[in-house]
Amino acid sequence: MSARWRPMKRLAAPPPVNERSVRAILDAHPDVADQAAADWMIRRVETAEHWTNHAYHCMAIRPEEDEAPDELRLTWLSIKRHDRKPIRDWRDLQRIKNDVVGEDCEAVELFPASSRLVDSANQYHLWALPLGERWPLGFQTRFVTDTVTPEMNIGQRPLGDDDR
Repeated sequence: MSARWRPMKRLAAPPPVNERSVRAILDAHPDVADQAAADWMIRRVETAEHWTNHAYHCMAIRPEEDEAPDELRLTWLSIKRHDRKPIRDWRDLQRIKNDVVGEDCEAVELFPASSRLVDSANQYHLWALPLGERWPLGFQTRFVTDTVTPEMNIGQRPLGDDDR
């Protein structure tokens, strides 16, 4: 999106969760069948960290301390542009992930089964493992370049200084 990246900064005071936002969250999640589940979801949104920069807002929902130790302890990043337009700049999502959960943290974006699809806003979701843990997929070594040759049959835009 932007030629010059400005790091995400954590907001000291997150925006308040109002009745309208809570209702919208619950309406968007018809699988929240009982009040306990609704209360859990609301509490998670109320205690979320909020990060922002010149272009993006990210809500980070970290695992709760009392979650069962055998559960996968993921941090959920919910990301949107301030102007509410679509994001499809992979580098921006990588930078947001780095700023919010750390460069050595791995995150994934899920393309779900159609029966679990949520597509109600230009909002994107990443799920990050705890620091130091790795997903059992993906490349094992780093390879970042903007040097391409015709024989490679690929395209790549130039890297910025913070992309190397």
